[in-house]
Amino acid sequence: MGDLITKSLGDDQHKHYQILLSQVINKTIDDCFQQSSKRWMLLRTLTLNSVEGGKRLRALCALIGYLLAGISEPDEKIATMGAALEFYQASALTHDDLIDKSTIRRNLPTTHVLAASRFNDLVEGSSFSSESANDFGKNSAILVGDLTLSLAFELCAKAVSDSPQVGKIFFEFSRMTSRVAQGQFLDISLDYQDIFKGFSESLPLEVISYKTAGYSVADPLYLGALTGGLNVDCAEELRNAILPWGVAFQLRDDMLGVFAQTKTAGKPKAHDIAEGKRTLLLAKAMQNLSLTAPAKAHLLAEIMSLPKRNQEEIDQAVELILDSGADKEIEEKISYLYNQGLEKLECLSLSNTNILISLGQMLTQRER
Repeated sequence: MGDLITKSLGDDQHKHYQILLSQVINKTIDDCFQQSSKRWMLLRTLTLNSVEGGKRLRALCALIGYLLAGISEPDEKIATMGAALEFYQASALTHDDLIDKSTIRRNLPTTHVLAASRFNDLVEGSSFSSESANDFGKNSAILVGDLTLSLAFELCAKAVSDSPQVGKIFFEFSRMTSRVAQGQFLDISLDYQDIFKGFSESLPLEVISYKTAGYSVADPLYLGALTGGLNVDCAEELRNAILPWGVAFQLRDDMLGVFAQTKTAGKPKAHDIAEGKRTLLLAKAMQNLSLTAPAKAHLLAEIMSLPKRNQEEIDQAVELILDSGADKEIEEKISYLYNQGLEKLECLSLSNTNILISLGQMLTQRER
């Protein structure tokens, strides 16, 4: 996940947790899929592919919260909560990729693309159109996303079944998922926002506040702390302190969505531009260009308002964003949010803040 985090946790502790996490994930898959027919094996493959790999950031945040609660070593309980968060992440990404029509995730085909590619093997030579394969891929992704969501709740319940805070933890896990769904709706509706009228910084910031600010960092750490038995008031103070890092994490994601290379990011280059995403980076670029170069602002808005963008138009949009200086402003905003989190943490009575500092650095300085 990052050298800083590994150093803070200790290499042995980090490796032990990753092993426990993989064991819980694999056992969950094995328990769910005990049939061996071609259809069941395909569903198993699609489900396992959706949850494997990735940064496992949310599971890591849960572990950090658990250790801050006073637990000395990773164990099956926190690995189960971590797995719950990773299955939920798989659900959210599977549906997100389908909505965005994304074809690559982690340098591999997305779930709906993979399912469509396996369609002919499944029907054993029967004559169906490519449209049927695409429909099968889309429908499969919806169901795989639903399945991994259900497994996430099963694992959450298992992780905290003997906790005195079981009701509170399950409620907070549920609220996290509902806020992401609300944020996802705000996100897809924002994609149709007229850039010439009413598109401002407040709109993408609202999306971030629901879709990613809590769910990416603060909520998993909070759930880990509660699972470890930390007092609810202390856990809530901790969550509120690092909420700015969740926003910074998404802003870094927005930067990577425009400027990262495919091999590094695991997604197509400038995929946010290709998908017409209305991000804070775009809002700042429009605001700056409207003041300094109205013709460029108009051109950027025209490109981002197209139903689809070719590579030349994508490259042109990237250059216009760079011309606006918005990328520098976002970098400054990320640094500000990182420092804001540090200041809030200094007000808390925590025995070990080094691991949190390492987490904040990793979140804001990541390259994928």
